[in-house]
Amino acid sequence: MPPGLPNEFAGKEAAQSALNASAAGRAPLVFHDKVILRTEDPELIVVTARAETTMADGTPYRNSYVIFVRIRDGVVIEHTEYLNPLAVMAATGL
Repeated sequence: MPPGLPNEFAGKEAAQSALNASAAGRAPLVFHDKVILRTEDPELIVVTARAETTMADGTPYRNSYVIFVRIRDGVVIEHTEYLNPLAVMAATGL
């Protein structure tokens, strides 16, 4: 992530707080071109997607994501996503 933004959120509450703060400054984030890939590890899936929205000031935001999700006994136990930090910087003015 760009300077000034955290690289990691540990725990459900911290992640939810960060997502709520992000959502307050933009329209809903719309994901498209989603591809869900199974791996040899039965708990792990990999997702690629593109997303876009409009920030509160009208600036467009578009980014590409690679997301790793680990699910055990029907519960997400790990969610790691990678995105282009330059798109975040352009949309937020950082």
